[in-house]
Amino acid sequence: MDQKITFGKFQGWTPLELARAGAAGRGYLSWGADHLQSPKWRRAFEEALSAQVGPDVALMARALMRDADDLSHEEAMYLAQDEIAQDAEIVAFLGAIDTRQTAVVEHWAGVMSVPSQKLRALARKYEWAEWDQLPASYFSSPQMHQDFLKFMAAWLAAYDEE
Repeated sequence: MDQKITFGKFQGWTPLELARAGAAGRGYLSWGADHLQSPKWRRAFEEALSAQVGPDVALMARALMRDADDLSHEEAMYLAQDEIAQDAEIVAFLGAIDTRQTAVVEHWAGVMSVPSQKLRALARKYEWAEWDQLPASYFSSPQMHQDFLKFMAAWLAAYDEE
């Protein structure tokens, strides 16, 4: 991951630098991981994509300027900082949803006497399906069916709360 790329618009960069260069760098890594013919470079790009690295504002600005010739350094730095701020907001938003859904799972696991891991797995399986159309015969009792419907409604409501 620390070998310099010898081709393309990010020639001279390392895959790890691209991983730290925000959406522009990660987009190039993703493209390369899917399309490069060299197994060595595909693997390097895949490893960089999976690396747990934080963003680097300067690298992000440089990557943005590669894609837009008319973008000034100051504008690129502003856009990079804005991207980092937006990413942080998204992480916080998703974390809040996860916290609310964990509370829902814990509550309903107690009510239904079902392990919380199983209930979370069911929620993830059915959250974007027609869970309210599941036949009562799928459940051990009519009460379990009704509880599942209430649980799923609470699970989905956790997306909307603030």
